[in-house]
Amino acid sequence: RGLGDVYKRQVKDGANLAGAHNPEYFDFSVQLADAGNYRVIVTNIFGSVTSDVATLSVVVPRAPMIVSEPNDITVVAGNSVTLAYTNNGTAPFLYQWVKNGFVIGGQNGPTLVLNNVTESDTGDYVGKVSNDAGAASTRAIRLTVWTVPTITTQPLPLVINPGGSGTFSVAATGIPEPQFHWYKDGVQLTNIVGFVGVQSVNLSTVTSSQAHAGNYFVRVFNSAGSVDSAMVPLRFTPQLSIPQFSGGAFSFLSLIHISEPTRPR
Repeated sequence: RGLGDVYKRQVKDGANLAGAHNPEYFDFSVQLADAGNYRVIVTNIFGSVTSDVATLSVVVPRAPMIVSEPNDITVVAGNSVTLAYTNNGTAPFLYQWVKNGFVIGGQNGPTLVLNNVTESDTGDYVGKVSNDAGAASTRAIRLTVWTVPTITTQPLPLVINPGGSGTFSVAATGIPEPQFHWYKDGVQLTNIVGFVGVQSVNLSTVTSSQAHAGNYFVRVFNSAGSVDSAMVPLRFTPQLSIPQFSGGAFSFLSLIHISEPTRPR
């Protein structure tokens, strides 16, 4: 500083800035037209001095646009899932992930990783990105988590009269909806006379015979996997023979045969 200093601002090839007579210059609403080379000229009664050039570049930010995004995903529970998208526009960006309309905390990038997914992770996911110029969102990305069937009610053993009826029943959950195949003595039932429901939750006898005696289980399966029920027997009530007389003596013949269930190898 010298005696009687006067401050002036000049910009763009020496054009004076109106009213700019202070050491600092502020522009609170920068526009494209403000870009240029700025200098300050300091003068007093002894002369003048010119500062170095300060160049102001004005960048117009471009609003983000989604360039690529993932397809819907189906995965078996316990696996990991990665959802990722790309965007253009002018940095810096602010990222968010939303599930079923609610913001997922701590997810501040264009990639979302979900580890050891469960049924509760099923939902619609949206990636959001924004900057000073605008915002963009991915479409709703559907994540479906399949679960291996779980048997909630095991079948129980059956003891019936020859020619009578009875039902093996099972209950199970899983995603997608489970399907069922019943087995007798290790062989899948396809069309056995006297039974209905070989591919349903209930395997029922209509007119049973000794040929139906055996050990049964049901295989419950879907696209995620399968599980077998406990093996249970179908037995017939003991039938006593009519007494046989011979020479003043008689005896009862009993036709009873009970075997423990074993699962064929």
